[in-house]
Amino acid sequence: MGRRGEGQTWRLYVDETGAFDGEDTSAVVGLLLRSANHHELDRALRAQLSTLVPEVPWPLHANALVYATQLVIACKDLPDDRCARSPVASSIDAAWRWMQQSTYPEVQSLVELSSKSRRIDHDRHVEATTALRHVLPEETACLRARLDAIASSLKQTLLGLRKTLGEDSVFVVAAVSSQSQPSVDPHADRYLDTLRGLFERTFALLRQRPRRRESVRALVARRHVATERIGRHTLHVTDVQLAARAARGTFPDGESPDKPCESTFLNPELPVDYRANPEAGLVLVDFLAHRLRRVLRAQCADWTQLATQMEQITGLRPLAAPQIEPGAGPIPTIALPDPWRVRLTDIAAGRQGSAVPPSPRWAREATAAMENWVGALR
Repeated sequence: MGRRGEGQTWRLYVDETGAFDGEDTSAVVGLLLRSANHHELDRALRAQLSTLVPEVPWPLHANALVYATQLVIACKDLPDDRCARSPVASSIDAAWRWMQQSTYPEVQSLVELSSKSRRIDHDRHVEATTALRHVLPEETACLRARLDAIASSLKQTLLGLRKTLGEDSVFVVAAVSSQSQPSVDPHADRYLDTLRGLFERTFALLRQRPRRRESVRALVARRHVATERIGRHTLHVTDVQLAARAARGTFPDGESPDKPCESTFLNPELPVDYRANPEAGLVLVDFLAHRLRRVLRAQCADWTQLATQMEQITGLRPLAAPQIEPGAGPIPTIALPDPWRVRLTDIAAGRQGSAVPPSPRWAREATAAMENWVGALR
């Protein structure tokens, strides 16, 4: 840990969940880590994750750890004997023998495609796993338990990071997007608009800390986006830089706009192809985004329930503003500075305060969440 006032170096690993192109509620999730040696941390995490999940080739992909048949195919695609080290190796072998001999079209197509197919066909895996359960119920139950154990081990990895790096060095931040939620820029790509919201929350979070220079390197998973100037294209570092610049241009603590977040610097790196040997932090945030999707989509008005569900998944308690009424519970947001807290306090007290400006995005989200939260209490 650095002394008070010293510069701090962070890694912000960013992944998304959802499509961002329809009615679906989607989210961008970030894992923010502070370490004196990120390269050493990456090597240690990579070795730990590979040991915890020997059945799946690197990089682990949470979206491919949902169904029993996915685990079987992933394990059988490994070029070495790692599959034999799995605690459920015998169940994998039995399931694989049945899949190879099966006459079900869905199962046959999965065996032919293998887990290295770029597209994960969840419908086929649902059908194949259902068929496997009828034929080999005990083995299927064993594989299901193993998938749950893998999710638990990844959660324990996050808890281990808190012990290793310190509780003030591991944070999870998120921004949610839905069609019903107005964008800061109506012409902006929904993903880029939500990414901006994530960066705003990151700036707000770090500005709560004692005054010091904070440097953040952002690693964002590659995806497709659409902008008014270029049209549809693969996410470029310039897109990420523009989102970071827009987020840095907000001044949520009431300072003048010519002094925005002057002690915090967010430097995006080239967007990362997840299949091309990513850092372990991206693997962890992929797991987080996948696991948090159902909770974030629910947009639960009960903050206690939401916080409990998030803590059960991540092991990390969500940050929230202090209580504004005894026994009412915390405001369902993170890093909420004073000007915005005043507005939310007005809402809680039933007063008509001044309208919240359209930016920063996370403050607008907080206001909407607070209105739902207060409404649920009445």
